[in-house]
Amino acid sequence: RQAAEALTDLNTGSFGFIEAPDLSRWLPFLYQAGGQIIDEQGRVVLDGPPARAALDFYVQVYRDNFAGHPGESNSTWAGEVLGKGEGGMAVEGNWVAPYFAAEFPDFRYGVAPLPAGPAGRGTVAFTSCFGVAARSQNPDAAFALVAHLASPEAQARWPEDGSAMPPQPGLMDSWKEAFPHLAAFADAVDEARVWQFPPGFEAFLHSFNRGMAELLAANIEAEDLLAEMQGVAEDMLKMSKE
Repeated sequence: RQAAEALTDLNTGSFGFIEAPDLSRWLPFLYQAGGQIIDEQGRVVLDGPPARAALDFYVQVYRDNFAGHPGESNSTWAGEVLGKGEGGMAVEGNWVAPYFAAEFPDFRYGVAPLPAGPAGRGTVAFTSCFGVAARSQNPDAAFALVAHLASPEAQARWPEDGSAMPPQPGLMDSWKEAFPHLAAFADAVDEARVWQFPPGFEAFLHSFNRGMAELLAANIEAEDLLAEMQGVAEDMLKMSKE
């Protein structure tokens, strides 16, 4: 919050922090507050104090005019706002590197870890995987291909723009040497939680994001949104088990 306040210049319309009404961008604050969406026992816990504290913080920075959202500067996402010079900070991932290189090649930026919250550090990791269709006509060849693509030798041939980090820990130091300006992303992997939800949770994600937009517009309050999302998540979780 202090950094957002220091970087805000309302005379030029530049906000210190660019917030997105997006669950994935808020989750680090939830984790740092000691909260979760689904706990280790499989229960939805969005109605607890950590979630309320995290969402209150996220929203209050915005309502105090130290944060803005991309739409306020006719931008599609936070990276575009930064590239235009109309924002100071944003919670994003290493995908910003190829974007800035292509769209704002003269833009200079730095990457820093999120400050620790009451429960310590926390962030989100987005992963991908290789899959073989259950009805594949050539399963042996398909598995052989996946084994090759997942090998350290193949994984070491990462994209030249820094857009993807290697999954093998043994390759991370080499990746940081290749992309030293993105090292903070690699250093945060150990404290990251994977972006993963039960099957059928898409409705919850869309509902939460719509609710966050209403929250930033001051049409609802954080407590009301969390109570509603607690019920939606419980329903989705029940359906995923049926």
